[in-house]
Amino acid sequence: MVLAVFSGESERMAYALVKSLRRVNAVLPVTVLAQGYAGVLDWRGLAALRMVPAVAGRGEPERRWLNKPAAMARSPYGETLFMDCDVVFLRDPAPWFDRLGTDDFTFFHRMLTSADLPEEMTWNVVNPRRMMERYGVEEVPIIEGGGHYFFRRTARGRQMMERLVAWMEDSAERGEASDFAWLAGPGNLVAADEIAASIVAVEEGLRLPPPGPRGELAVGVFLPQFQKEEAFDLEAGMASFFCPWAGQRVSPDAVHFCHTSKNHEAYRAFVEKMVAEGPLPIARTRSEVS
Repeated sequence: MVLAVFSGESERMAYALVKSLRRVNAVLPVTVLAQGYAGVLDWRGLAALRMVPAVAGRGEPERRWLNKPAAMARSPYGETLFMDCDVVFLRDPAPWFDRLGTDDFTFFHRMLTSADLPEEMTWNVVNPRRMMERYGVEEVPIIEGGGHYFFRRTARGRQMMERLVAWMEDSAERGEASDFAWLAGPGNLVAADEIAASIVAVEEGLRLPPPGPRGELAVGVFLPQFQKEEAFDLEAGMASFFCPWAGQRVSPDAVHFCHTSKNHEAYRAFVEKMVAEGPLPIARTRSEVS
């Protein structure tokens, strides 16, 4: 597993992520890539910390949106599970490697059609109707829960990373005139990796894993304006909430506290407690031994 840290706050969230992981898996190798940022937390017994240069786009200074593909490209592992820092694990993600290993770049997903999503722009989601017009597809894969990617270090895997970066670079450079902006819809995010990943999946014919049963989520995104009736005991490894997209209450393997949910009281309290407690009294991880 690889995490990309670019600030003090992202390091604290990454620390809480790894502490949650170590409750359910004590040996999965984890490398934390601190991009242009000197780590200040004690990672001993939790993960290997590597300092790497900040990432820059073509002709521009540091571009934080390139952190994800850069982290995957810099991974020391043959197979990498990249995770956003703002994730909390409730169950062991080790089985994800088999589930996601259907191609050299994959993600958990759900399918959307033009009937599911109207022509109006939807935040951080590619427009299925425009994808159908461009590529002739009836449905489009949308990343489920966000915050994760599987990457295999092969020629094909590297090619997929290059295509992902190319779409993001084009969007950042040409803005509303880019193909990315047209496919995403007017006013959508610029250079969003989730949108680019959907485009690459269709463009390159990625063999994504089949969607799981309805309501059984590997990664469940939590956004207070959408998900409701949350019940969190993150220290005990328990979380559930009503997900309107699943149409039922869910308890995912991992919760992605993205965007506004980073400020949720339960998540903030969990991060602060995990950082305050420091390293776990456990044996060294495989990444430290190797």
